[in-house]
Amino acid sequence: MNYYQEAWNAYRKNFGTILLICLTFVFPLQLIFFFVINYFNLLFSLFFIPQLGQLFGFFFLTIGLCVAQIPFIKMAAQFSLEGEVRRSDCFQSLFENIFPVYVMSVLYSLLVLIGSLLLIVPGLLFLIWFATIPHVAVLENRRWWKGFKRAFAIGKEHFFKILGVFFLMWLVELVIQGALLYSVLLFTNNLLIISIAMMLGNMLFLPYFTLVFTNYTLDWVEIDEGHFGKLEFAGQYRK
Repeated sequence: MNYYQEAWNAYRKNFGTILLICLTFVFPLQLIFFFVINYFNLLFSLFFIPQLGQLFGFFFLTIGLCVAQIPFIKMAAQFSLEGEVRRSDCFQSLFENIFPVYVMSVLYSLLVLIGSLLLIVPGLLFLIWFATIPHVAVLENRRWWKGFKRAFAIGKEHFFKILGVFFLMWLVELVIQGALLYSVLLFTNNLLIISIAMMLGNMLFLPYFTLVFTNYTLDWVEIDEGHFGKLEFAGQYRK
């Protein structure tokens, strides 16, 4: 439970930085994926196969989740190892890692999509096995094939811990979304306003999820000190 408390402390103490990252990066990213996902949902609905639209929606959501976590992974590591967060380092980490993480997350999402099309279980296995792709890129500087191999090794060794974190965070988000949806419906039935409100809720929950999950992964990864040294980042172990 210390992971969750530490994540909350980091969230609370760095809320200004979190809000800035969310408004300048996460929310625009959400808007892009919102229109892309709705396009595919509409397209497949016209062909009477809405289930495929939902699968493609999950495909794009997985990509977005991987990319959106990058600055918050850096934030969690700095707060845990140094007790402070430098805003510039969070953005620098984003610029350094966004392209390789994006490409890796596309392949990762394809594996999850194909696995889900075959059977649900293979899709779930791929989802958990490679869930730390953005973390090994940011924390260990392992990208491309090395990143896949390292993420798979972590996912295989800590499969049930990752699954437990994902399931618990999914339940929490479900409760938050339900409460938010109920509150918004009290005032309006406008679909666009409801969608924006839900995106804002997800936008503010994502950093906490990433902080929690990164606190776990800090015990599993081997931080590349030379890579972090360039960013004036010190320390290999937790305080």
